Amino acid sequence: MSSLSSTSVSQIPSGLNLNFTSSEENEFLAMETIVIIQSSVNHEHFDFISGRFGSLEAGLPCKVPLWFALQLRCNGKCVIDIPEWLDVENLKETIENQKSSEQFV
Repeated sequence: MSSLSSTSVSQIPSGLNLNFTSSEENEFLAMETIVIIQSSVNHEHFDFISGRFGSLEAGLPCKVPLWFALQLRCNGKCVIDIPEWLDVENLKETIENQKSSEQFV
């Protein structure tokens, strides 16, 4: 008897069950999140499969996917603005809401 046949449906790995995503899949999806950067360089727009982003003008905000913002930051070409949902006060409020919600008990 194979180990898969004794496995319940909720234990089937991601890709075989649409109600479950792995941490790798979540990370991949999160990298597509649009963030605001402050560029330190000037550059015309960038064309990617996922769309056109830019143009970059030094000191002006620009919306780009997180994966692109991280690449620019690693090269010292931008600063990533902290998203509103990541603000400390907003996170504290979210925690309190979840503590009082029956959904998270």
